[in-house]
Amino acid sequence: MVAFKGRLSFKQYMPAKPTKWGIKIWSVCDARLGYCLGYDVYTGKASRKNPRKPLGFEVVDSLCSPHFGKGHHVYVDRFFNSVDLAEHLSENGTYLCGTIMSNRKGLSPVMK
Repeated sequence: MVAFKGRLSFKQYMPAKPTKWGIKIWSVCDARLGYCLGYDVYTGKASRKNPRKPLGFEVVDSLCSPHFGKGHHVYVDRFFNSVDLAEHLSENGTYLCGTIMSNRKGLSPVMK
């Protein structure tokens, strides 16, 4: 979140965060060097490419697609993680690691 309180149609308000008002930016970064490899500014629900998929799936897919097939490992938090995302990345030669919530859709009973 980039702090911003001015007028902007896609400004976000998140009351539980330290920076409550601002511009939400999704980024993919190199874990070892810390370089930003790509980013996307979230401009709201209307700008989504595939509204049938969850937002987390769409964000990770769009940011990681240039790096598919190279054997990279993607680490995500629980907001982004899902079984569908893990299967999609695996099909494209990319690995996924992250915490998954026990009530997430598509999770097998054995994993719960």
